[in-house]
Amino acid sequence: MPPNPRLQRTRLRSPLSRKPLGDVKNQISWLGRCLLACVLGTSCASTANRPRVQAWADLSVNAIAPTPGSVLGPKSEINATVEYTISNFESIPDRYYLTIQFQKNTAGGFFNHYRGFADEPVLTASHGSVHVRYSLSHIWDDPRLWKPVKVWFFLIERNSPGHESLVIGRAGPFEYGGS
Repeated sequence: MPPNPRLQRTRLRSPLSRKPLGDVKNQISWLGRCLLACVLGTSCASTANRPRVQAWADLSVNAIAPTPGSVLGPKSEINATVEYTISNFESIPDRYYLTIQFQKNTAGGFFNHYRGFADEPVLTASHGSVHVRYSLSHIWDDPRLWKPVKVWFFLIERNSPGHESLVIGRAGPFEYGGS
């Protein structure tokens, strides 16, 4: 009688006895890739946790009208060309803004009537020149306005989507008479 195929001895392998990584050469290659991934992951993580170097800026006002010392009124308009250079610049959208600020009649404060960052010139390069135009009709009757008027230009770094920001450069004050 021929042997029963069901009863024949077969060489079965347990799934655990298989070599999932192949021969020794593949195992060493796989181990090397794992170590490389760990090293790169650690270096990337340490880069992400490293404190950021703070940006700072130099501002210069090349032209401003009316001339400082002039008498201003509610129909006056400030026009200025401001050059800037930002050190440690990061090319992140909506990060840097140039604002015109007016000194408050209380010690140490500034303000303007921009509704938010969207109204201010956005700076997209580490250096350049911006033309700023601001009508004093927006603020003339504001009781906070210091008269005679003192104008400043601030370069602001926005650090979060909210209004968390830091002044990293300024130019001024430009002092005017008031009517």
